[in-house]
Amino acid sequence: MKRWQKIIPILALVLILVTGFAVRLYKINNPVADWHSWRQADTAAVARNFVKFGFTPFYPRYDDLSNVASGKENPEGWRMVEFPLYQSVGYFLYIMFPKLTLEIWLRVVSILFSLATIVFVYLLVVKYVTKLAGLFSASFLAFLPYSVYYSRTILPDVMATSLAIGGIWLFDKAITKNGFWTSQNDG
Repeated sequence: MKRWQKIIPILALVLILVTGFAVRLYKINNPVADWHSWRQADTAAVARNFVKFGFTPFYPRYDDLSNVASGKENPEGWRMVEFPLYQSVGYFLYIMFPKLTLEIWLRVVSILFSLATIVFVYLLVVKYVTKLAGLFSASFLAFLPYSVYYSRTILPDVMATSLAIGGIWLFDKAITKNGFWTSQNDG
């Protein structure tokens, strides 16, 4: 009986992740014309310009040559916002597997990082509450429409959120494994 008590929550989490992945694939090839399309188009343009001009992550370009953002002339289309880690991952997936479009690969990157977020949230909730609460938390994060919608957009926010929550989980593991908060280190 003990073995099933360990396996059932893992199987349930895998089912949540597989179903959550399938839900996020719905109409994945839609054009970048939905909510926040201007920001998604700018993000996708950086990756497209990696393909067009070569991979230059320290000098990312997008398709706006105006001086609106900075007030300075920008004839090369430099895009100096966040470091283009998200676009770089999508670019390399596109280079390795060019059967899918770059926009689809960027959405797949968002989807995979959203699934990682679900796992990190599950692990944190299981540690501090219960396995059942962890499964409910994972389910809510996997299937709430707001979460589904934004976890498949072409935006670096999903990756940043996943890395932040993953960092919290790693920090929690480090401080509890090494006993930073226990009386053992008071000497």
